[in-house]
Amino acid sequence: MRLVIRVVWTTLFARPTLSFLTISLLACATTFLYGLYASVEVVDSLRNAFIQELAVEIELSDYSDSTRQVYEHELKLRPDVLTVQTLSAREVLDEVERELGESLRDVLTENPFPPIFRVRLRNPSPDALQSFTEEVSGWPGVLQVIYPRSLWEKFDSLLAALRGKFAVTAGTFALACWVLAGLSLRAIFRFRSPVWQLLLLYGLELRSLFIMRIVLAAFIGLCGGLMSVAVLYFGRRLTEWLLLTQVTLPSNWVLGCVLGAILLALTAGVWVPRLARYS
Repeated sequence: MRLVIRVVWTTLFARPTLSFLTISLLACATTFLYGLYASVEVVDSLRNAFIQELAVEIELSDYSDSTRQVYEHELKLRPDVLTVQTLSAREVLDEVERELGESLRDVLTENPFPPIFRVRLRNPSPDALQSFTEEVSGWPGVLQVIYPRSLWEKFDSLLAALRGKFAVTAGTFALACWVLAGLSLRAIFRFRSPVWQLLLLYGLELRSLFIMRIVLAAFIGLCGGLMSVAVLYFGRRLTEWLLLTQVTLPSNWVLGCVLGAILLALTAGVWVPRLARYS
């Protein structure tokens, strides 16, 4: 075992630039593949969280007690409605000021915000929201019914793009990096072929030589996986800074990156010369 570790270590540092190139290529391939998977999972989780908190706001021109009670009662009786919250014009202004963190009363001569009903549906979907909006918009005293439809559409279009053209692009780049990593491994082994032949002359079995090469490829894959983990970690922190929200990667993402890179390194050995050439 000590001989295996020693040969692997000397092989890795015999051509440090080539070894670093191989590790970087494996890291790129892993980052493309796992980064795409993580992106889909993150966007999908953000979309689901957005849907769970989605509220439809019904702006009213008449906020008399009779109108409010009738509409509130009618909304609560609907089977597709989960919760109903009523906000007067003053409460809407207070909420806006809390979100902005400053007072608007010195700037505004009158309150421009109408009273609203804030409604959450049980099973929101584009069709359900569209149907609810069209129905409620025709009620007397309703100014308009609004919800962040464009944001929902952006989530859907982003998911479609990630699963479509971005998946093809990431897969193509990952395949190219995997092929180049295999060719780099081939160059590393070809450079060390005199050492392999010398070891065989001294009685080393082909099985032991095969184990050495497997260990070397796995170690290079491990280094590539750790590099990919670092890239994805800083990518997550950058995304959190840009979106001003917490981004959670899939569970066991570190283990997934490392194992994925090791698997790519082992399968990249298809480009390496066969052991029979050294015997």
